[in-house]
Amino acid sequence: MKAKVPRNFKSPDMDLYDGTTDLKHHLSNFKSWMYLADASDATRCKAFPTTLTKAAMKWFDSLPLRLVTSFDDLSRKFLMRFSIQKDKVKHAPSLFGVKQEVGEPLRSMERFNKACLEIQDLPTEAVIMGLVNGLREGSFSQSISKRHPTSLNDVQERAEKYINMEENARLREPNWRPGHSHLSKEKERESKKKEEIGMEKPRRYHSYTPLKVSLVDVYSEICHTERLPPPRPIKNKKGGSRSDYCEYHKMYGHPTNDCYDLKNVIEKLAREGRLDRYLIERSNNHEKRKREDSDRRDPPLQTLKRHVHMISGGFGGGGLTKSSRKRHLKQVYQVGNKTPNLPTISFTKEDGQGIMPGHDDPVVITMILVNANLHRTLVDQGSLADILFKPVFDKLGLDERELKAYPDTLYGLGDMPIKPLGYIPLHTTFEKGENSKTLSIDFIVIDVGSTYNALIGRTTLNRIGAVVSTPHLCMKFPTPKGIVTVRGDQKLARKFYNESLNLR
Repeated sequence: MKAKVPRNFKSPDMDLYDGTTDLKHHLSNFKSWMYLADASDATRCKAFPTTLTKAAMKWFDSLPLRLVTSFDDLSRKFLMRFSIQKDKVKHAPSLFGVKQEVGEPLRSMERFNKACLEIQDLPTEAVIMGLVNGLREGSFSQSISKRHPTSLNDVQERAEKYINMEENARLREPNWRPGHSHLSKEKERESKKKEEIGMEKPRRYHSYTPLKVSLVDVYSEICHTERLPPPRPIKNKKGGSRSDYCEYHKMYGHPTNDCYDLKNVIEKLAREGRLDRYLIERSNNHEKRKREDSDRRDPPLQTLKRHVHMISGGFGGGGLTKSSRKRHLKQVYQVGNKTPNLPTISFTKEDGQGIMPGHDDPVVITMILVNANLHRTLVDQGSLADILFKPVFDKLGLDERELKAYPDTLYGLGDMPIKPLGYIPLHTTFEKGENSKTLSIDFIVIDVGSTYNALIGRTTLNRIGAVVSTPHLCMKFPTPKGIVTVRGDQKLARKFYNESLNLR
């Protein structure tokens, strides 16, 4: 641009933007400086690159000549390019992640005040609930439990009272020093042991996955959503800079972005596939690294005396009589030249759309049974039997008099063998519309507690020629009109699995 910058113009005194921090904050600060300087549109365009560095400066240098028509145009391009760096909107529940640390005095709980300021339109009740949840056991928390605060002023007045009481008590301690942790060493060790029970110590890595954003930005977002191990205790270095504060260790001495302990914690989550949205590369080497890590950690296999196989029983495996099962067993040892005429079924990247990677969730689908959409149906390749649970049998309006005798026993559904109530043939439909597939399935009815309504085993899966992919959470089977895909519901699958653990 040919416009000249006024002689008395001063460049804004603000932090340089490198592409990793919040762009809206940077742009807002710049506009405030320009408003104060009464700068023209052309001056703003010329001054803006002086506030950039590293990746942001490279981006500006790459802009073609005469591409920018105004400062508003430049702002839009800037926001579009670095929009991934904008602050994540925080809501009231995030306050429940702010906890008072071991040995942290009440006056030092500035993090809670900071978290409140980051949330817009925060209700008073949410502030009080967040404070109560974050306080460690002590006289102040007991006071709040006995008499619930009525307003923020009430909270502040009572907090100031207990802060003064706490500080006066510490002044009387013989070995008290300002800034020193005031819990006795025994109590501190005991508290830390309690907190660290079941928490895995982060391992060290020699290489790290590149991140789209800075380490501190990743930590600020996941500290409320991921269960992170406690930081390794570090002694305060004498002469350490008071400007270098680590959010992970909650202490001065080094910046969060240079914290090796946090780097190792983040790297572990990245290799588990839990931080893909922050990675520059959705690395093809991710699974390879994961396998290599597993190979290094796994101990040698030991000789085990017990074996847990599968749910056995049902109408597969040759039938219900011993003679038919013997014939079925002998068939597998006979050499033949016949090859099954099976169509090619494959799974692609598109089949995994909407699925969180690195999961271990089961395939839970919906099928049509007795003119009803039967949800919570588990596709279980480890089961030979097709099972219908008694509560669902009753809800479908079926009569126990319709059950046929089932002489066998089921194994593998629990610690004890299960005697079925009987079995019933039911017309079952997978999928809807033209690509649906309907067949009669002999469901074995059992009266045991389960979060699932029904279970589809190998007998039916083999009958319809189904191929199940647990990574894609779906199954496919052939029909005269082509390959049909039945998709599972990941959210429901995880919910039902957690519910099933509560039944044990």
